[in-house]
Amino acid sequence: MKFKTAYIAGPVSGKDPAIVGEMFNRQAEILESQGYKVVNPVTYVAELIAAYFKQFGEYLNDDVPWQRKLILNACISKMAMCEEVHLLPGWKDSKGATMERDIALRMGKLIFYP
Repeated sequence: MKFKTAYIAGPVSGKDPAIVGEMFNRQAEILESQGYKVVNPVTYVAELIAAYFKQFGEYLNDDVPWQRKLILNACISKMAMCEEVHLLPGWKDSKGATMERDIALRMGKLIFYP
């Protein structure tokens, strides 16, 4: 059975983590109920941070520029494997989400706006 793959992009940095998690998780649930396989960057980044800590004994920190780039690069590589990108409200105010959208457009992916 063929399934669609979707990546969720939206504002994260500088936002309340609980609200961000709720917003991304709610969108993931909606997409999954429609038959999508979803890449939720909030979940993925949490796994990335845990793996980094396990290997290096320290946490990735979004406030450290090279670590922020590492996180964004990892998210973009996950986005590149998806067919569609679903943007959340406020994406225009996020450097990362804007970059993800621009790259997705250049890759010819379907983009869904809030």
